Amino acid sequence: MPHPYIIRCHDQHTSFHLGQTLVFDLLLLGPSNTDFAMYLFRVFEDFHLYPFGVDRAFFYLQAVYQLFDQTKEGVLKNNYVVKPEMTYFHAEEKHYGKMLIQFITPCRMVRKGKVLRQLSVEEILQRIYELEDHTKLCAEMSSITSLLHEGIVNDPQNLYLLASDTEEGEKISRILKAYF
Repeated sequence: MPHPYIIRCHDQHTSFHLGQTLVFDLLLLGPSNTDFAMYLFRVFEDFHLYPFGVDRAFFYLQAVYQLFDQTKEGVLKNNYVVKPEMTYFHAEEKHYGKMLIQFITPCRMVRKGKVLRQLSVEEILQRIYELEDHTKLCAEMSSITSLLHEGIVNDPQNLYLLASDTEEGEKISRILKAYF
């Protein structure tokens, strides 16, 4: 079942400086998602408590607006998001003969000047260990390393990670299993 929301960002920045603002849209799908919205907004309200990203930056919620046909109304009151009203939108179905999907974030590995088409777990691990600080490569590596170093996790013998039931999820889980 797909997520009952879409997060849409028109900003193409991949890094932000202190004081910069990131604006994004959150579209909630379905009639019962105004209740679900409150859980998502609660997560956004607590952004300032947890650093994340490569540089372990802190973010905070500055404003939340509900968009109507011609207006927008603030729903962030005293640092808390109030329950939004149900609104509706209509979309026209479009039919395309052909479609090109272009990934904005490239991911490729090069060995001896040639792009690798098939990557083994060993090849990926070797590249990871060649990095100066490989613990900041992904959220799993960063957060688990932090938990160990800060003493939050005392017994690192058992580590359970849940992977998506997809081909990509399987690949990533094999890499993380071998890494840890």
